[in-house]
Amino acid sequence: MINVNSAVITKQNRLATKGKKARVLEALSKGWTHTKAAEFAGCHRPHINYWRKSDPAFAQAFQEALEAGADVLEDAAFTRAVEGVIEDVYHQGRVVGQRVAYSDDMLKFLLAAARPEVYGRSKVEIQHSGSVDFTAMVQSAYQAAKRDGVLP
Repeated sequence: MINVNSAVITKQNRLATKGKKARVLEALSKGWTHTKAAEFAGCHRPHINYWRKSDPAFAQAFQEALEAGADVLEDAAFTRAVEGVIEDVYHQGRVVGQRVAYSDDMLKFLLAAARPEVYGRSKVEIQHSGSVDFTAMVQSAYQAAKRDGVLP
């Protein structure tokens, strides 16, 4: 005999899960974190990981949502760095005007990402051949400290 009530509950669960998955993808496409997306969808982060592993279509949509979210974040970074954002100017606790503020740090990040060979962190390589006599170095430092009166 078929239990109609359990069949209805299972269908409702699938619909609820489908809705939660859609909300997770919506949140991620806005650039939100996984935690914030789970909260927005009314689920827990482990659910998202389970869906990614068990549902290939969701896994693909998840990656696309992450890319869309990264684009949103890059656009926001560009706005702050290049176009600027309007900030209130305060004097003695009261707004007296507005100004356009730019983020030099954000501009550095964008340049480093766009042209890492020019603006990225440079790598320094130090090479040494021969030997280093640490005993002589320590003795020399000890004698200098003694001579300068730092040591008795």
